Amino acid sequence: MPTRRLPAELDDIILDHLHDDHNALAASALVCRSWLPTSRHHLWHSLHLTFSQEGSGRLRQLLTSSPHLVYHVRNVVLAQDKRAIFRLHEDTLLFSILASFPSLPAVNSLTLDGLSFQSRLHDQVVLPSIRHLSIAHCAFVDFHDIFRICSAFPNLTSL
Repeated sequence: MPTRRLPAELDDIILDHLHDDHNALAASALVCRSWLPTSRHHLWHSLHLTFSQEGSGRLRQLLTSSPHLVYHVRNVVLAQDKRAIFRLHEDTLLFSILASFPSLPAVNSLTLDGLSFQSRLHDQVVLPSIRHLSIAHCAFVDFHDIFRICSAFPNLTSL
């Protein structure tokens, strides 16, 4: 008996319903070659990095080892390491991570969560592709540092 296939549009609709189930998406990517692009799109839509040297290294490793994946990343979350509550961060680490963003051409959203900065920030990077910036539970030396971070994103439409 011949096998009947669903139209590709229906496959995509089904996979779209799995957008928040990473295990199912990973399995789907292995089951059928035609499901790989949609699975990849959902698996790599958001990139969550621990704000640390290790997180920065993971980002560099992704950019060099899997350059085809960078076109799927739309949202980047830089979050405090849960084991290092209230740890102070160097602004140089933030700007070294942000300096990698031009290698992520599709990113349009950035979230900074739970970060505390110990020194005054200075503007070193300009990222026009970022349209949405979320700053949650962060501590800065003074209010001007928030302004300096926002000035790195000249095309912001939401904050």
